[in-house]
Amino acid sequence: MSARRAGPAWIGLVLAAGLVAGACSPTNRSTSTSSTVGKQTTLAQTKGDTCHDPVGDISLDPKAAGRLTKPAGIDIVEASSKVQGDVLAVHFTTNGPIAEVPQPLFDVQEGDPSTAPDLSFELRAQPVNPADSAGAWNVVLHTFKGGSEAKTDLAAPVTVSGNTLSYEVPLSQIPPVVSLQWQFGTSSVQPDNSVPFDDCNSFTATSTTG
Repeated sequence: MSARRAGPAWIGLVLAAGLVAGACSPTNRSTSTSSTVGKQTTLAQTKGDTCHDPVGDISLDPKAAGRLTKPAGIDIVEASSKVQGDVLAVHFTTNGPIAEVPQPLFDVQEGDPSTAPDLSFELRAQPVNPADSAGAWNVVLHTFKGGSEAKTDLAAPVTVSGNTLSYEVPLSQIPPVVSLQWQFGTSSVQPDNSVPFDDCNSFTATSTTG
């Protein structure tokens, strides 16, 4: 596995728990032209991304490759965010049951808030009750227009079943999906307050956009 690099805004949530998270290179991805949104304001919509990630690469250390296998419910195997008709369909597959993970966070980031804040966003899915991962979840949209972060609760039912988590967000409720830069992240706050995390992104490999 390649070396980790600092990830974008979703890691702020992990920072609050005392950990700077990083990114892990995806594998088994088909070739496509990678690009950034730069400072353009009008770009054609992309179809999204699928990211495949090795098993057993959970980390507690942002400076080293992850080698942990637990909690398996945040160990990303595959993550995708796809434009399907008038919705963005998000799907995660992990190496273990998600409902068994304490205080999990499943995050999708599109674009790069540092270079194109108006065309970047995050979707963060978490249990409504942090102590009940098997209960109801909610999705919060984070946008960065003008360099200021705003949060919006979305009416996007989340389905958690075994090793999978999925939901759909209407395209009308999120900024245009125009970047080929995607990052998928998971984390969990453990009883000892440590925060293991896993990450899969399109920064260091080509994207599967079809």
